[in-house]
Amino acid sequence: MREGGKTADTFEMELGYGDKRLRLGHSSFEAGDMRRFNARFTKGSWQCIGLDPQEDALRAGQMPWESEFPSKAAEQSNQRFVAQASNQIEKVEEDPTQGSYAVFYGQLRDAILYKKEAPVPMKDACKLVYGLCLAEESAKSGQRLSWNYLAKI
Repeated sequence: MREGGKTADTFEMELGYGDKRLRLGHSSFEAGDMRRFNARFTKGSWQCIGLDPQEDALRAGQMPWESEFPSKAAEQSNQRFVAQASNQIEKVEEDPTQGSYAVFYGQLRDAILYKKEAPVPMKDACKLVYGLCLAEESAKSGQRLSWNYLAKI
């Protein structure tokens, strides 16, 4: 969507688990409140609204080790909608989980130096990359693709 962009600015995917379906989506372009992430379920949905302030702080030259570096924004929120029936929908506001790029990348550094475990297990990271590649191939081919991941680590 961005002029000259080389990566996807938006995605929506449907994952199937037997008789269950899960829809995930993301967009950098949203009218109104920025719904950064969406997950839709049979009886409800979950939304992360607003941007992670760490991204803008890094763009502005702030460093994660500085005391003013943000970990979450006041304008960021999570909402969960639970539908017990089509006419009975409950909205639940949730506080965003406080994250820290500095902690994550510190854990990653320590794992590379064989000092500690990685912040994400290798098998989970490999599954994520496989899923992203599968989604990209599905988008290019216009076909639904089956998950046929075999761990080779």
